[in-house]
Amino acid sequence: MLNRSFGAIVLGLGMICLAFAPAQSLGHPSGLAVSLGSNPIRSTAGIIDLGVTTLASAVIAAPADQDLVLTDVMLGISTENDDARVSGFVTLQGSDGTDYGVYVLQIGRIYDNGSAGGSRQYVGSTGVRIPAGVSVSLNWTSALSSHGLHRHSIAYTLSGYLAQP
Repeated sequence: MLNRSFGAIVLGLGMICLAFAPAQSLGHPSGLAVSLGSNPIRSTAGIIDLGVTTLASAVIAAPADQDLVLTDVMLGISTENDDARVSGFVTLQGSDGTDYGVYVLQIGRIYDNGSAGGSRQYVGSTGVRIPAGVSVSLNWTSALSSHGLHRHSIAYTLSGYLAQP
């Protein structure tokens, strides 16, 4: 009986110690260090009205002395016409001429009794590294548009952190 009580006490103390033990940080991919700046987190959001433009220029940029690691890319496409179908690609284009990511978006009826959703969230385990001094633009390339682009919009949110180059 005494052994069971002692075992329960030891087990309880062990669980308390584990609760206060330091854990591995999951806020950034392993192998990359978050910058020591006063605010290393960066994010931006906006809407691209495809009836006006297919390009959102310099939506986020890495400072001249630090890389930017994008950990979250959230994209959505909307249409004013529930009968319309739209599909295409959003490209993360760097000011250095490099494409850092390409994402597929689509919305609209694909069958008579259903529709495809237009929102996507991309969360990578390693992030998309943008080199120091490079700004990122979003560019839409249409693959299909049943009603023209004048009735469609893309919403975006990009977030990440600054890291040493």
